[in-house]
Amino acid sequence: DFGGGGVSARGVKCAVAAEYRRGGDNAQAAIDAGLLSAADLNGLNDWTDSGLMLKQWDDSSVQCPPPAGSVNGRDRFSLFNEPPRDAGAAAAATWKAYQARCASELAGYEIVGPAVHNGLDWMRDFYGAFFAACPECQEPASPLYVTYIAFHAYATASDTAGVVGSMVWTHDAACSLQAEPWALGRPVLLTEFGAQLNVQDNVDQWLTAMDTIFDPPALVPSVCIEEAYYFAEHGFGGLAYENEFQPSTTTTADSASRVVGKFRSLCFGPDSGS
Repeated sequence: DFGGGGVSARGVKCAVAAEYRRGGDNAQAAIDAGLLSAADLNGLNDWTDSGLMLKQWDDSSVQCPPPAGSVNGRDRFSLFNEPPRDAGAAAAATWKAYQARCASELAGYEIVGPAVHNGLDWMRDFYGAFFAACPECQEPASPLYVTYIAFHAYATASDTAGVVGSMVWTHDAACSLQAEPWALGRPVLLTEFGAQLNVQDNVDQWLTAMDTIFDPPALVPSVCIEEAYYFAEHGFGGLAYENEFQPSTTTTADSASRVVGKFRSLCFGPDSGS
């Protein structure tokens, strides 16, 4: 049961990174627009109050999750939001301690690996150390088993060609991660993506990012991203950008309409596979 709404023409499952019932609630706006259901959110990127993410790589003392399936039917549990590059071994120890304490509550969940970012070597270093410190995380029969590799990627340029280049790199990075010996060919989830966060009046760049991830150009020969989460949060970090599914102080009604329309056309179009 994947966490998205529809499938793009190149086979990428379409999803949304937005917190349900929080702030501007772009998750609800996407639900209202018919792009996904509450169950589709499936726990990924619910950083605060769902209990479906072990956020901090160095803190195993947080609450155990609710039973699998009890939060809108969600059956995934996520490990760590953007941990430091050198924290792989420590994060593995935190996961082991948390799983031992919350074993009964975690039963029935698929585990999504730490959402790494900041470049391919960075991501390789973290995951290499994480799995070296947790060989049980490689064993499908173990309760510590990590089902998915996860990462985040944002455009590093603010012009259209630069955004396309960044998102093409993202596709290549997903295939590189999946080919690593420690990855064991696991499915790869892009649990956040978008344009630069510090460029205002830039809805076109967010739409370009969505285009390139969900329907990559021919120069992307292989698509290794199984599922991609368009980042739709409002004013994250106090920054203003036009990326939301609904009007806000930073997203105009026209921009919100274009974001909804782009997601719908890419993920529910006649050739989308849905």
